[in-house]
Amino acid sequence: MFLDTVDLRVAETIVDYLQASDATMRVAQLRALGGAMARVPVDATAFAHRKSRIMVNVAAFYTSPADRLVRETWVTGLRGPRCARATAARTSTFWR
Repeated sequence: MFLDTVDLRVAETIVDYLQASDATMRVAQLRALGGAMARVPVDATAFAHRKSRIMVNVAAFYTSPADRLVRETWVTGLRGPRCARATAARTSTFWR
């Protein structure tokens, strides 16, 4: 997902969300975007999110096919009401 800012409320939401999961590994990675990348026109390459300021990658390991649905639901659950100003992006999960 993409955010314009991360204030205290958003940071606490992300930390609380991570702590509430029982996945063997779960993570939220915040990556600052901008700089030279943001100076390239949006339609110049396949990366369409050049105007976004922060990219949030959310992932969880799953251990079985049944666990996959639980983890996918958890990964996608962070956006929406929990991070109301977020814009959706492609979601993926990982397994061991």
